[in-house]
Amino acid sequence: MTVYQIVFVHYGEISYTAKTPHCELSKFAGNLEEKKMCCWSSDDWQLVPVNKYEVREITLPDWLFPAEYCRDHVAWKYTWGIGKEIIEQSEMIQRFLKPLDECRKLAAWKLIKTKTFKSTFRQNLRDQLENWLNSDDRKYDSPFSGKQWSCLCDQYTALEAKRISSNLYHN
Repeated sequence: MTVYQIVFVHYGEISYTAKTPHCELSKFAGNLEEKKMCCWSSDDWQLVPVNKYEVREITLPDWLFPAEYCRDHVAWKYTWGIGKEIIEQSEMIQRFLKPLDECRKLAAWKLIKTKTFKSTFRQNLRDQLENWLNSDDRKYDSPFSGKQWSCLCDQYTALEAKRISSNLYHN
């Protein structure tokens, strides 16, 4: 894990709008003290000055560079938000999880982190996933068929994934 100083930019029109990662501090050419005028809140249109830029320390895996993180920060946020341990997993696992939708992401993560299964069906799915991740020449874009994904993404997993995504969105 490597700690980077990332410049975040305030693009919103309301003072408390979340800032967006822009670039690594060493590559930033602007003025960090620059201010912009924004509405105080959505209910109060009084203009107030806010800092346009903010520097934050972000811890990233050694293989992930700040430019890629800034470009795909939302996808990484939702990938790492499913479980605290995901950021410590291999690059291969994280890159596999990142493009999946919320339910498939959670279902695949549950398979990856579970070591012992009561069901041989789920154990076989886990083995299939590991074999797919470890193979160099993949015949298929996905480790599972549509029916297998639908078995993994039952209503409980879908609701849990929706709850996690909603919490990530609002935080």
